[in-house]
Amino acid sequence: MSSDLIIPKPPGSGLAAKGSFQVATTGVPPNRSSGLPSKSQMRVNSRGIEIAFLFDATGSRSATWRAAQDIQAEMISEYASAASNVEVGIIVHRGEKVETLGWFKDGDKARNAMQEVSCQGGLTRIETGLRACLGTNNDKRPKAIVMVGDHCEEDSEDIASVARSLKGLNIPVHAFHEGGDSEGERIYKMVADITNGAFAKFGPDMPLKNLVRPLFIHTIHGSEAFQKLAASGDEGARALIAGGFLALPPPTR
Repeated sequence: MSSDLIIPKPPGSGLAAKGSFQVATTGVPPNRSSGLPSKSQMRVNSRGIEIAFLFDATGSRSATWRAAQDIQAEMISEYASAASNVEVGIIVHRGEKVETLGWFKDGDKARNAMQEVSCQGGLTRIETGLRACLGTNNDKRPKAIVMVGDHCEEDSEDIASVARSLKGLNIPVHAFHEGGDSEGERIYKMVADITNGAFAKFGPDMPLKNLVRPLFIHTIHGSEAFQKLAASGDEGARALIAGGFLALPPPTR
């Protein structure tokens, strides 16, 4: 089915999972309709480049959130300030809900919004969060989505269905996983694989910002700029290449 609006699905029964750097892909589940809009239904912002960030701020990330918050805020601020035609969306799932903090072209406003976020208990809302990356009325068409988190407590096929629709819209999801939860890692790999995005684990040995920066450059400036960054010795870019990122088909419009 398709819809002119993205209607978040109510929570249902599904998976219950709580609790060195890699780039990987995994198999794709069978097809199921997601309810996301088709290309013809999307209202595309032709005036600039939109990039959405989807952050897991559920309780399981509390232990690392404070240390990561300033880094995440500075990262978001840098990207929102990168160019006049770049707009960055911040979407957070926590406390049994998904919140769109806004779409920002002003780096200071983006930083302030991110610094206000704190973790709240509750199940993950990855599926609804991915839907929210397209805007309240399908009025956003991000060139890429960056998804950050650690766990997944949802039905994997519901998430896969939304991921397949994003692939149909040529929107890659770059999924970054923290910690050792195997089910969360599997879901993050799955979403990246379906959408032709990159998957990576981050942590003390490979900070999130080091991985997102080369992907941001790839999204805004293309593969040649990304390759030049890797040739200069950039650790994140070289790690993504080692994991097969440039073997993925580029997003098209």
